[in-house]
Amino acid sequence: MEILVLVLLLVAALGIILGMIKPGIVIRWGSSKTRGKVLLTYGLVFVTGVVLAAVIAPSDIDAGKTALAQGDYNAAVTHLKAVKPSDPGYAEAQKLLPDATEKFAASKLKAAQAAEASGDHAKVISLLTDYPPGAVDSESASKMLAQAKNAAATAERERNEQAAQRAAQAQADKAQREAQAQADKAQREAQRQQEAESTLSHDKLLLASIETNAYGYYHTLILQSKVNDITIKSVKMNRGNCNAEKDYKGVLPAKLKFGDTLRLATCKSLIEASIVTDKGRQDFEWEQ
Repeated sequence: MEILVLVLLLVAALGIILGMIKPGIVIRWGSSKTRGKVLLTYGLVFVTGVVLAAVIAPSDIDAGKTALAQGDYNAAVTHLKAVKPSDPGYAEAQKLLPDATEKFAASKLKAAQAAEASGDHAKVISLLTDYPPGAVDSESASKMLAQAKNAAATAERERNEQAAQRAAQAQADKAQREAQAQADKAQREAQRQQEAESTLSHDKLLLASIETNAYGYYHTLILQSKVNDITIKSVKMNRGNCNAEKDYKGVLPAKLKFGDTLRLATCKSLIEASIVTDKGRQDFEWEQ
Protein backbone atom coordinates (compact mmCIF):
# COMPACT_ATOMS: atom_id res chain seq x y z
CA MET A 1 0.00 0.00 0.00
CA GLU A 2 2.83 2.38 0.84
CA ILE A 3 4.36 1.79 -2.61
CA LEU A 4 1.05 2.54 -4.29
CA VAL A 5 0.70 5.84 -2.45
CA LEU A 6 4.28 6.78 -3.32
CA VAL A 7 3.64 6.06 -7.02
CA LEU A 8 0.47 8.14 -6.86
CA LEU A 9 2.32 11.12 -5.39
CA LEU A 10 5.12 10.88 -7.96
CA VAL A 11 2.65 10.70 -10.85
CA ALA A 12 0.77 13.72 -9.53
CA ALA A 13 3.96 15.78 -9.08
CA LEU A 14 5.25 14.83 -12.53
CA GLY A 15 1.87 15.64 -14.09
CA ILE A 16 1.84 19.12 -12.55
CA ILE A 17 5.40 19.88 -13.70
CA LEU A 18 4.87 18.69 -17.28
CA GLY A 19 1.39 20.26 -17.45
CA MET A 20 2.78 23.66 -16.56
CA ILE A 21 5.13 23.37 -19.53
CA LYS A 22 2.65 21.90 -22.05
CA PRO A 23 -0.84 20.97 -20.77
CA GLY A 24 -1.59 18.72 -23.76
CA ILE A 25 1.09 16.26 -22.60
CA VAL A 26 -0.85 15.25 -19.47
CA ILE A 27 -4.44 16.23 -20.43
CA ARG A 28 -5.38 13.72 -23.07
CA TRP A 29 -9.15 14.18 -22.90
CA GLY A 30 -11.59 16.97 -23.72
CA SER A 31 -11.13 20.04 -25.84
CA SER A 32 -10.01 22.30 -22.97
CA LYS A 33 -6.36 21.65 -22.20
CA THR A 34 -5.27 24.48 -19.91
CA ARG A 35 -2.85 24.83 -17.02
CA GLY A 36 -5.80 25.43 -14.71
CA LYS A 37 -7.22 22.05 -15.63
CA VAL A 38 -3.80 20.49 -15.01
CA LEU A 39 -3.63 21.99 -11.51
CA LEU A 40 -7.18 20.91 -10.72
CA THR A 41 -6.79 17.35 -11.93
CA TYR A 42 -3.31 16.47 -10.73
CA GLY A 43 -3.65 18.66 -7.64
CA LEU A 44 -6.58 16.51 -6.54
CA VAL A 45 -4.51 13.39 -7.21
CA PHE A 46 -1.66 14.76 -5.10
CA VAL A 47 -3.96 15.71 -2.21
CA THR A 48 -5.53 12.24 -2.37
CA GLY A 49 -2.07 10.69 -2.12
CA VAL A 50 -1.21 12.82 0.91
CA VAL A 51 -4.44 11.84 2.65
CA LEU A 52 -3.86 8.15 1.94
CA ALA A 53 -0.27 8.44 3.23
CA ALA A 54 -1.59 9.93 6.47
CA VAL A 55 -4.21 7.22 6.81
CA ILE A 56 -1.94 4.27 6.21
CA ALA A 57 1.01 5.70 8.17
CA PRO A 58 1.68 3.57 11.25
CA SER A 59 0.90 5.11 14.61
CA ASP A 60 3.71 5.99 17.00
CA ILE A 61 2.90 2.96 19.17
CA ASP A 62 3.10 0.63 16.17
CA ALA A 63 6.24 2.30 14.85
CA GLY A 64 7.81 2.07 18.30
CA LYS A 65 7.00 -1.62 18.65
CA THR A 66 8.36 -2.32 15.16
CA ALA A 67 11.59 -0.42 15.86
CA LEU A 68 12.00 -2.21 19.18
CA ALA A 69 11.60 -5.57 17.48
CA GLN A 70 14.14 -4.62 14.81
CA GLY A 71 16.71 -3.44 17.39
CA ASP A 72 16.46 0.22 16.40
CA TYR A 73 16.24 1.37 20.01
CA ASN A 74 16.76 5.05 19.26
CA ALA A 75 13.75 5.10 16.92
CA ALA A 76 11.78 2.98 19.39
CA VAL A 77 12.34 5.46 22.23
CA THR A 78 11.50 8.40 19.95
CA HIS A 79 8.19 6.90 18.78
CA LEU A 80 7.14 5.62 22.20
CA LYS A 81 7.77 9.00 23.78
CA ALA A 82 5.66 10.59 21.04
CA VAL A 83 2.54 8.63 22.04
CA LYS A 84 0.10 11.08 23.63
CA PRO A 85 -1.95 10.32 26.75
CA SER A 86 -5.08 10.57 24.63
CA ASP A 87 -3.86 7.90 22.19
CA PRO A 88 -5.24 4.36 22.62
CA GLY A 89 -1.78 2.82 22.95
CA TYR A 90 -0.48 5.24 25.58
CA ALA A 91 -0.50 2.68 28.43
CA GLU A 92 1.31 0.11 26.29
CA ALA A 93 3.86 2.74 25.21
CA GLN A 94 4.60 3.61 28.83
CA LYS A 95 5.08 -0.07 29.57
CA LEU A 96 7.49 -0.59 26.66
CA LEU A 97 9.40 2.67 27.12
CA PRO A 98 11.62 1.60 30.09
CA ASP A 99 12.78 -1.51 28.25
CA ALA A 100 13.46 0.46 25.07
CA THR A 101 15.33 3.11 27.07
CA GLU A 102 17.54 0.50 28.80
CA LYS A 103 18.36 -1.20 25.51
CA PHE A 104 19.03 2.15 23.87
CA ALA A 105 21.37 3.11 26.72
CA ALA A 106 23.13 -0.26 26.52
CA SER A 107 23.66 0.14 22.77
CA LYS A 108 25.06 3.64 23.27
CA LEU A 109 27.40 2.40 26.00
CA LYS A 110 28.61 -0.47 23.83
CA ALA A 111 29.27 1.89 20.92
CA ALA A 112 31.04 4.30 23.27
CA GLN A 113 33.30 1.49 24.57
CA ALA A 114 34.25 0.61 21.00
CA ALA A 115 34.96 4.28 20.25
CA GLU A 116 37.07 4.58 23.42
CA ALA A 117 39.11 1.54 22.39
CA SER A 118 39.86 3.17 19.05
CA GLY A 119 40.73 6.50 20.70
CA ASP A 120 37.78 8.36 19.19
CA HIS A 121 37.06 10.62 22.19
CA ALA A 122 34.76 12.90 20.21
CA LYS A 123 32.46 9.99 19.38
CA VAL A 124 32.44 8.87 23.01
CA ILE A 125 31.37 12.35 24.08
CA SER A 126 28.69 12.46 21.38
CA LEU A 127 27.27 9.09 22.43
CA LEU A 128 27.29 9.58 26.18
CA THR A 129 26.42 13.27 26.57
CA ASP A 130 22.69 12.47 26.52
CA TYR A 131 23.02 9.06 28.21
CA PRO A 132 19.70 8.38 29.99
CA PRO A 133 20.08 9.23 33.69
CA GLY A 134 19.29 6.31 35.99
CA ALA A 135 19.84 3.75 33.23
CA VAL A 136 21.90 0.62 33.79
CA ASP A 137 25.65 1.35 33.98
CA SER A 138 24.98 5.10 34.13
CA GLU A 139 27.87 5.42 36.59
CA SER A 140 30.25 3.72 34.13
CA ALA A 141 28.92 5.92 31.35
CA SER A 142 29.48 9.06 33.41
CA LYS A 143 33.03 7.99 34.26
CA MET A 144 33.78 7.16 30.64
CA LEU A 145 32.34 10.50 29.53
CA ALA A 146 34.50 12.40 32.01
CA GLN A 147 37.62 10.53 30.88
CA ALA A 148 36.80 11.19 27.24
CA LYS A 149 36.33 14.90 27.92
CA ASN A 150 39.66 15.06 29.77
CA ALA A 151 41.42 13.16 26.99
CA ALA A 152 39.85 15.40 24.35
CA ALA A 153 40.85 18.52 26.28
CA THR A 154 44.41 17.21 26.64
CA ALA A 155 44.59 16.38 22.95
CA GLU A 156 43.24 19.81 22.06
CA ARG A 157 45.78 21.48 24.33
CA GLU A 158 48.61 19.46 22.79
CA ARG A 159 47.42 20.36 19.30
CA ASN A 160 47.34 24.04 20.23
CA GLU A 161 50.83 23.84 21.71
CA GLN A 162 52.15 22.06 18.64
CA ALA A 163 50.47 24.62 16.40
CA ALA A 164 52.04 27.42 18.44
CA GLN A 165 55.45 25.75 18.21
CA ARG A 166 55.08 25.32 14.46
CA ALA A 167 54.04 28.95 14.12
CA ALA A 168 57.01 30.11 16.23
CA GLN A 169 59.40 27.90 14.25
CA ALA A 170 57.95 29.19 10.99
CA GLN A 171 58.43 32.77 12.21
CA ALA A 172 62.00 32.02 13.27
CA ASP A 173 62.73 30.34 9.94
CA LYS A 174 61.26 33.33 8.12
CA ALA A 175 63.39 35.74 10.14
CA GLN A 176 66.47 33.62 9.49
CA ARG A 177 65.73 33.51 5.77
CA GLU A 178 65.23 37.28 5.69
CA ALA A 179 68.45 37.86 7.61
CA GLN A 180 70.32 35.50 5.29
CA ALA A 181 68.79 37.23 2.29
CA GLN A 182 69.94 40.61 3.62
CA ALA A 183 73.41 39.22 4.27
CA ASP A 184 73.57 37.70 0.79
CA LYS A 185 72.38 40.98 -0.70
CA ALA A 186 75.03 42.93 1.20
CA GLN A 187 77.67 40.44 0.14
CA ARG A 188 76.62 40.65 -3.49
CA GLU A 189 76.61 44.44 -3.30
CA ALA A 190 80.08 44.46 -1.78
CA GLN A 191 81.27 42.01 -4.41
CA ARG A 192 79.80 44.14 -7.20
CA GLN A 193 81.46 47.23 -5.76
CA GLN A 194 84.75 45.38 -5.45
CA GLU A 195 84.48 44.11 -9.01
CA ALA A 196 83.57 47.58 -10.21
CA GLU A 197 86.58 49.05 -8.46
CA SER A 198 88.86 46.25 -9.63
CA THR A 199 87.83 46.84 -13.22
CA LEU A 200 88.17 50.59 -12.88
CA SER A 201 90.59 52.01 -15.43
CA HIS A 202 93.92 52.73 -13.82
CA ASP A 203 93.92 56.25 -15.14
CA LYS A 204 90.92 57.00 -12.97
CA LEU A 205 92.41 56.03 -9.61
CA LEU A 206 94.42 59.15 -8.75
CA LEU A 207 95.00 62.74 -9.67
CA ALA A 208 98.61 63.93 -9.56
CA SER A 209 100.08 67.38 -9.60
CA ILE A 210 103.41 69.04 -8.78
CA GLU A 211 103.65 71.96 -6.43
CA THR A 212 106.71 74.23 -6.33
CA ASN A 213 107.42 76.66 -3.54
CA ALA A 214 107.87 80.35 -4.16
CA TYR A 215 111.62 80.03 -4.46
CA GLY A 216 111.50 77.24 -7.01
CA TYR A 217 113.83 74.83 -5.24
CA TYR A 218 111.36 72.72 -3.25
CA HIS A 219 108.97 70.44 -5.13
CA THR A 220 106.04 68.38 -3.84
CA LEU A 221 104.08 65.60 -5.58
CA ILE A 222 100.39 65.80 -4.62
CA LEU A 223 98.31 62.65 -5.11
CA GLN A 224 94.52 62.83 -4.68
CA SER A 225 92.26 59.76 -4.55
CA LYS A 226 89.35 59.47 -6.99
CA VAL A 227 88.01 56.25 -5.40
CA ASN A 228 87.19 54.97 -1.94
CA ASP A 229 89.65 52.93 0.09
CA ILE A 230 92.75 52.97 -2.04
CA THR A 231 96.16 52.12 -0.64
CA ILE A 232 99.26 53.67 -2.20
CA LYS A 233 101.96 51.05 -1.80
CA SER A 234 104.93 52.61 -3.55
CA VAL A 235 105.96 55.57 -5.69
CA LYS A 236 108.73 55.46 -8.23
CA MET A 237 109.88 58.78 -9.69
CA ASN A 238 111.91 59.24 -12.84
CA ARG A 239 112.24 55.45 -13.02
CA GLY A 240 113.99 55.28 -9.67
CA ASN A 241 116.39 58.13 -10.27
CA CYS A 242 114.86 60.51 -7.75
CA ASN A 243 116.63 60.64 -4.39
CA ALA A 244 113.49 61.77 -2.61
CA GLU A 245 112.13 58.20 -2.62
CA LYS A 246 114.33 57.24 0.32
CA ASP A 247 112.18 59.44 2.56
CA TYR A 248 108.95 57.49 1.85
CA LYS A 249 109.58 54.57 4.22
CA GLY A 250 107.63 56.14 7.06
CA VAL A 251 104.89 57.45 4.80
CA LEU A 252 104.02 54.50 2.56
CA PRO A 253 101.89 52.52 2.37
CA ALA A 254 99.19 55.17 2.75
CA LYS A 255 95.41 54.64 2.73
CA LEU A 256 93.24 57.30 1.15
CA LYS A 257 89.48 57.85 0.98
CA PHE A 258 87.77 59.60 -1.90
CA GLY A 259 89.14 63.14 -2.13
CA ASP A 260 92.01 62.56 0.32
CA THR A 261 95.46 63.80 -0.67
CA LEU A 262 98.99 62.60 -0.07
CA ARG A 263 101.92 65.02 -0.30
CA LEU A 264 105.33 63.58 -1.14
CA ALA A 265 108.61 65.41 -1.56
CA THR A 266 110.10 64.95 -5.00
CA CYS A 267 113.11 65.97 -7.00
CA LYS A 268 113.26 69.16 -8.98
CA SER A 269 113.22 67.67 -12.47
CA LEU A 270 110.27 65.28 -12.10
CA ILE A 271 108.94 64.21 -15.47
CA GLU A 272 107.55 60.73 -14.67
CA ALA A 273 105.95 59.04 -11.68
CA SER A 274 104.70 55.47 -11.36
CA ILE A 275 102.21 54.93 -8.53
CA VAL A 276 101.51 51.34 -7.38
CA THR A 277 98.26 50.85 -5.47
CA ASP A 278 96.19 47.93 -4.26
CA LYS A 279 93.92 48.57 -7.23
CA GLY A 280 96.59 48.70 -9.87
CA ARG A 281 99.32 50.97 -11.18
CA GLN A 282 98.92 54.44 -12.60
CA ASP A 283 101.61 56.36 -14.43
CA PHE A 284 101.94 60.12 -14.79
CA GLU A 285 104.15 62.21 -17.04
CA TRP A 286 104.98 65.93 -17.10
CA GLU A 287 106.78 67.96 -19.65
CA GLN A 288 109.52 70.22 -18.44
